[in-house]
Amino acid sequence: MATSDAGLQLSKVDAIYSIGVVLLGLGLLDTAAKIAGKHLGSDLRSGDPTAEDIRKIWVEKTIPDLRRSWTRSTQTLPRLALMAR
Repeated sequence: MATSDAGLQLSKVDAIYSIGVVLLGLGLLDTAAKIAGKHLGSDLRSGDPTAEDIRKIWVEKTIPDLRRSWTRSTQTLPRLALMAR
């Protein structure tokens, strides 16, 4: 376990989760806060989101959004490359 600058104990799981959130943000070209915020209003029962609320949003909504986005991109980019020739 590593200790952050703020004195928090960080496990391997925390590090892997953090990298996943960063990669998800890069894949969707948005920040993690904005990505989660798009879904929080309708998904929250009340109050501040819990870690489980955020995890549920990533798994059920954001990752499928990323799949759809990349599927469209991988279908469009080769055509654009051919048109540019």
